[in-house]
This record gives sequence, structure tokens and C-alpha cells, in this order.
Amino acid sequence: MTRTDAGVHLHISYSALESRLASSLGLDGYASVINAALRDLGFTESELPDAVVEDDGVAGYLALLDYYALLKYLQAAATLTDTVIDGVPINRSQMIQNIRYLLDNARAVAVGGGWLPDTSAVPVTDMEMGGINLDYLEPAEW
Repeated sequence: MTRTDAGVHLHISYSALESRLASSLGLDGYASVINAALRDLGFTESELPDAVVEDDGVAGYLALLDYYALLKYLQAAATLTDTVIDGVPINRSQMIQNIRYLLDNARAVAVGGGWLPDTSAVPVTDMEMGGINLDYLEPAEW
């Protein structure tokens, strides 16, 4: 599978998101998404421009392409806010929820195939209160 094939896959798969968030792709289009997927498959920087994924690696490549594309769209959608146009509410938070759902599914596929590390075992906790020693609030003499 070539870079062109990967770009076609992404364009076909995410044309609905492209139409709503086209500016989020930036100047490189899907190049950064394709590069990230290829790096995870073990390609070096010098191999990226001409990389071809063999048949036995295509499933992982597709899973990683989907994951990184959805991650990019989620980052773009996060900058949008709900608004009202001509009295009609535009609820963009629903789009973010839908992209998050798709991203979680893509991540599960990529982790399940062993193409992404499983970080779910690392607990994410809220920041705990810590103590700060403020000497200037202490009495000058002990």
C-alpha cells in the first residue's frame, strides 16, 4: 500500500469530516497522518517519502491511519464552539462526542492488533493538593 493509496483511503473514509473541518487538515493534508502511521510501523524518516507497506502490514497501517486521522479531526473540532445562526442552534459539541467515539473505536482496533501501545493500564488521576512551604508567612523567630 503506497502513500497515495493511504491518502485515497483517508479521503474516502473521512469525506464527511473533511467537508466540515477542511481547514483542519492544514497545508500538508493527510501527510502528517500518513507519516505518523508509517513511523509506528517502523519506517525511518528517510523511508517515509517512498514507503510502501507490504500486504501483511496493511491491516495495521489502516488501523493507524484511522486513529491518527480521527485524532487530528478531534483536535480541530475541539477549537469549535456551539453557536446560533439565524435562531438555529449549531451544536458542535455533538460532533466532538461523535469523533471521540470513533477515535476510541479506532484506538481499540489499533491497540488490539498490537500497533499502538495500551496505555489504559496507566491510571489517569486528578491532580492532588500538595503543600507549599511559604517561608515569608512563617514567624521570623522560632
